[in-house]
Amino acid sequence: NFKQVIEGGITAADFGVCLKNTLILAFISVPFSTMVALLISVALNSIKALQKAYQTIFFLPYLTNALAMGAVFATFFNIVASNPMDPTTYETAGLVNDFLGLFGIDPINWMNAGSKPWANYFVLTVYSIWSGLPFKILILFSALQNVGKQYYDAAKVDGANKTTVLTKITVPLISPMISYLIITGVMGAMKSYSSIVGIFGSAMGPTSDYEMGTMVGYIYSM
Repeated sequence: NFKQVIEGGITAADFGVCLKNTLILAFISVPFSTMVALLISVALNSIKALQKAYQTIFFLPYLTNALAMGAVFATFFNIVASNPMDPTTYETAGLVNDFLGLFGIDPINWMNAGSKPWANYFVLTVYSIWSGLPFKILILFSALQNVGKQYYDAAKVDGANKTTVLTKITVPLISPMISYLIITGVMGAMKSYSSIVGIFGSAMGPTSDYEMGTMVGYIYSM
């Protein structure tokens, strides 16, 4: 089996594509997701009114099945054509294209047959960032609660701006939790499968099989 994958054969090309997709997903979406989660957590930490309500809203997606989330998320980008042979005639261009249309931008083929790889990666990356936020926000917000207030008071006396406080105080003090989230995030991204099926279907690709497949999907299929 290892020899067939390494030397070539009918599955060698799929293996390379799935490996590339998995690495892109792991090393692009995870850092971005962690950074966005940190900014949201810092903002939540500074909001006192309705703080618990905001926490609940951000955490709700974490309770939803990944396959169901992927299927619903796909409708945001999916173009439903009234005539499959002519994609220019469509019933709906999806919520994202409808929003872009407000600015005079023509509908983009994000994930239908014939779509460009960059569009597929964009959809998958946005979904991965969004789906990874709830858990990261919960962990980082809890870490921020344990940061001593005296550090911020001293920074305020010294006249430090918000950027300096974030980079010189907040991030270093919660760096162990950030490292934990990056490590577990990469591990989670390396075993992605259900979200790919939810977005692109069991073929794991808009045009050809395994086009957006991951290593776990490849192993399962083989």
